Amino acid sequence: MMSNHYKSLDGLRGLAALIVVFSHFSSDTGFLNGEFKFLGQIGVMLFFLLSGFLMMLVTDKKEPTIKNIKVFYIRRVSRVYPLFLITILFSLIYQITLRSYGFGGNLLAYNYIGSVDSAVKNLLFIRGDEVFWTIGLEIFFYLIFPVFWFAKKESKYFFYSLCIFFLAFQYLTKYEWYRDLSFLRLNQHLHFFIFGMLTYEFNNKVKYWRINWDIVALMCVLMMIVSLPYYFNILTGSDLLYNYKAMWTNNYIAILFMPLLVIASIESTVFKSILEVKSLVFLGTISYSLYLLHRFPLRSFLFIDFGSDLHKISVFVFVMLPISILLSYLSFKFIENPSRKHLNYKLIGQ
Repeated sequence: MMSNHYKSLDGLRGLAALIVVFSHFSSDTGFLNGEFKFLGQIGVMLFFLLSGFLMMLVTDKKEPTIKNIKVFYIRRVSRVYPLFLITILFSLIYQITLRSYGFGGNLLAYNYIGSVDSAVKNLLFIRGDEVFWTIGLEIFFYLIFPVFWFAKKESKYFFYSLCIFFLAFQYLTKYEWYRDLSFLRLNQHLHFFIFGMLTYEFNNKVKYWRINWDIVALMCVLMMIVSLPYYFNILTGSDLLYNYKAMWTNNYIAILFMPLLVIASIESTVFKSILEVKSLVFLGTISYSLYLLHRFPLRSFLFIDFGSDLHKISVFVFVMLPISILLSYLSFKFIENPSRKHLNYKLIGQ
């Protein structure tokens, strides 16, 4: 029987959040010519895969009854939506206020949330702008997850067949991208959630294999970096992955590297101990707030004439990142966690 909680996965989630923050820093400031702008996709892929894994974990040993499904929905929505709502509304006020004083361009975080219309469409998942596009995917994955939950309780073969069906549908529809219907983007990214679920199922089996999981973790990290479009094209002399969409449909990442990395996070020795360092676990705890809010501190310093890359990385490490973490901690303590507890208590008495 698997543990109810893995500190190492908190650390992995914290690492994923840092990857996203660093990626946006690189793209916003042009650090090393912005070559790390694709790195954030790795962080988001990890978030999606971990969501699939953790949904299997929290529903394991529970029956998919109407009551349990209701509790599941309430817990997931109370975890995600309140801070999402507050961030969208704050972004709208922030945009309108600063623009009234003549500020604009790259100095403003979340430029697309500049009108009531865009804010409402994002809140209803009709649009998914900036980092908010992932929230609609998470919500709609939660919506369909009880189908997988029910399938698993009926039969593992039913569960695996359902996973294969969804993967085949995704492949046959060629991962279509719908920018103006945020929730339909799930079709392009569903394989990350599915392989997260399958990773949970396989973890009980592979942990008995005589494998050095620290070596596996190292190889997975290296291969995911090589899979980034910039490095892939340099090494192969090809432009095969030199576009945003191709990176997301690189199935080697979803099928092989990330699931193995998640298992290594649980089963390894050295890699697991690194991920369980208190600072990474702390970042994992506030990772949702960090993911939603980090762009405000990053964009607030773009008025600086950074000059060299050394100056840029220094400002990031000693100013931008600490402020982002502080803001995220305050958000977690006073908004995210209290709102989740309040809604859970009001709606399910827990």
